[in-house]
Amino acid sequence: MTNHTASQLDALLADPARAAEVPVEGIPALLGDIERLKAALWVQLLRRSTESGNGHKENADAKLLTASQAAELANAPVSWIRAAARRGELPCVKIGRRYVRFRRADLLQLSEGTKP
Repeated sequence: MTNHTASQLDALLADPARAAEVPVEGIPALLGDIERLKAALWVQLLRRSTESGNGHKENADAKLLTASQAAELANAPVSWIRAAARRGELPCVKIGRRYVRFRRADLLQLSEGTKP
């Protein structure tokens, strides 16, 4: 993110009505920077383990997720999650013949742009 983009974001956050002042040709780059920032913030948020009531950290990565939960975590459609698993692009755990589950760590790697 450039200093110019950062100052634009600061101005827009302070006064969203200023979005009308953003030149049309600058909008795609600004939106791209916002999406990269959003992805980085989600990764940081999801990496943190939750504290249980007794002070022990739970291993959130060990829990298997459904396709719907995986889609929410990856900010992607459920259909894309299922298709990526079928194509072998997204690792999954098959439970019997019918059920497919996903590991949180694999989805986090996907959101960082690295291949799980």
